[in-house]
Amino acid sequence: MPPSGLGSLPLLCRMPWTDAGLRFTERGLQVAELITAGLADQAIARCLPVAPRTAETHVHNIRRKLEVRSRAQIAAGVTGHRLGRVAPG
Repeated sequence: MPPSGLGSLPLLCRMPWTDAGLRFTERGLQVAELITAGLADQAIARCLPVAPRTAETHVHNIRRKLEVRSRAQIAAGVTGHRLGRVAPG
């Protein structure tokens, strides 16, 4: 069952980078979806619900795993996955 506040927000089972051996927790996938929806760390924290610092840590860990610098690159990867494209590196 998704955390309260997520409503019908779809969860990804895999992100395009999993082909490179990267695995994400369900929470990591939720955070990636919320980033793609344009939410800032504070809003992610309210949606999940977790402490703002926890949301920041999730975002940082996703960027580190994916070796990307920006939230936009995370969002591009999620969107690319939905469209069947390979995410930018």
